[in-house]
Amino acid sequence: MCSRILSNNNKLAVVVGRTMDSPGGTDPKITGFPRGVMRKGRLVGTAVAAEACPANWKSTYGSMVTTVFSMGTTDGFNERGLAAHLLYLKATDFGPCDISKPANLVCQQRCGLNTFWTMQQLSRRRRRR
Repeated sequence: MCSRILSNNNKLAVVVGRTMDSPGGTDPKITGFPRGVMRKGRLVGTAVAAEACPANWKSTYGSMVTTVFSMGTTDGFNERGLAAHLLYLKATDFGPCDISKPANLVCQQRCGLNTFWTMQQLSRRRRRR
């Protein structure tokens, strides 16, 4: 389980803090991804992270992310300031895996940071699907 706190009540910045309530280490790594690179949703580097993620895209924006176990992105932001913070709750049920959908949750996060620069853009795209 993870916890997050967000402060957006000032005119300077939105500040986010979080915990990774993991009983063991998660081997976090901070990684930068440049814009203009073809991405394959199922891969993180050369490692297969999400077998059922058929999405491929060209990154419009560069991003800086934290990965755990060298596989999944947990937190990150892109060069335009869009940020994503993945929270894990063991009891969450996303329903059956639908391979016709563009991506699993981790892949959607990576694709969102690479492709959009506002939440409004991302939300409009999600509603069209």
